[in-house]
Amino acid sequence: MHDISNCFLFIIENRVI
Repeated sequence: MHDISNCFLFIIENRVI
């Protein structure tokens, strides 16, 4: 389940940058 959170965070960070 932690993988999902990690992926979500990664996507958000990528969009912010």
